[in-house]
Amino acid sequence: MKNKLIAIVTPTYNRAYIINKLYDSLLAQTSFNFAWYIIDDGSKDNLKEVVDKFDNSKFDIHYIYKTNGG
Repeated sequence: MKNKLIAIVTPTYNRAYIINKLYDSLLAQTSFNFAWYIIDDGSKDNLKEVVDKFDNSKFDIHYIYKTNGG
């Protein structure tokens, strides 16, 4: 993995139904010199399963789960 100049951080909670739109937007970029960090704040939906299906051959995707912070 080469060094990335940009980190895109997405804090989220129960947004499995819409995270595909953000993923598609990132795929539409002309440069992929970034890493995408998805911080899941204890979602109760299937967010992890949706993220696991993303193809990360264009850019690095890091899914981080934490217990809900309220």
